[in-house]
Amino acid sequence: LHKAIRRQRQMCIETAAVQNVYNEYQTSVEYGFVDPETGIAEMNDKMMAAGLQKIIDEKAAQLAAWQEANKK
Repeated sequence: LHKAIRRQRQMCIETAAVQNVYNEYQTSVEYGFVDPETGIAEMNDKMMAAGLQKIIDEKAAQLAAWQEANKK
C-alpha cells in the first residue's frame, strides 16, 4: 500500500510539472508567437524532462493491468 501511495504521489508531482511546462508554452505556440517547429520541439523536450515519459509508461502499465484483469 505504501508503495502504491508513493507511486501515486510521484505521478501527481510529475503531472503537475508537465502541466506547468504546457502552460508555459501553450499560448505562444497556439497563437503563433513562436515558430511551431522550434516551439513545439522545445516544449516537448521540456515536458519529457519534466517526467512525461514516466506518465506515459505508468498509464500504459495501468491499462495493461486492467486489460489482463478484464479478459473475457
